Amino acid sequence: KINQLKDHIQKLTIKNNEEINQIKSQNEITEVSLNLKNQQLLSNLENKTNEYLEMFEKLKNYEIEMNSKIEQLNSKINTLENENLNFNKFINENETKLIEKNLEIEKLIQKNQDLENYLKEEKKINYNLGNQIKEININMNKFKKSNTILSSELQQLKDLHDKKEIIINENEKIILN
Repeated sequence: KINQLKDHIQKLTIKNNEEINQIKSQNEITEVSLNLKNQQLLSNLENKTNEYLEMFEKLKNYEIEMNSKIEQLNSKINTLENENLNFNKFINENETKLIEKNLEIEKLIQKNQDLENYLKEEKKINYNLGNQIKEININMNKFKKSNTILSSELQQLKDLHDKKEIIINENEKIILN
C-alpha cells in the first residue's frame, strides 16, 4: 500500500507539474499579447499626440495670422478715423466760411439793396457757395461709403475671431479627452 501511495503521489506530482507548466505557458502567451497591445496603444497615443501637436501648431499660426489681420484692420481704422477728423475739420471750416459769407451777404444786402451790380456779385457768390455745398455732399457720400466698408471688415474680423474661439475650444476638448 505504501508503494501504491508513493506511485499515486508521483503521478499526482507529474500531473501537477504538467498543469503548472501549461499555466506558465499560457501566462507567457498572455504576457506577450499584452505587451503587443501595450505597444500598439503607445504607438496610437504617440500618433494622436503628434496629430494634436500639429493641430496646436496650426492654431498658433492661425492666431498669428489673425493678429496680423487685426493689426491691419486697426491700421485701416486709424487711417479712416484720421480721414474722418480731417473731413470734419474741412466741413467745420466750410460751415464757418458759409456762415461768415452769409453774414456778409446780409450786411451787403441791407446796405446796398438798390444797387443791381452788387446783386449780380451776390448771385455769383451764392453760385460758388452752392458748388462748395455740392462738393461737401459728394465728400460726405464718399465718407459714408468708407464707413460701410469699415463696418463690413469689422464684421469679417468678428466672424474670424468667433471661428478661432470655436476651433480652440474644440481642440481643448479633444486634448482633455
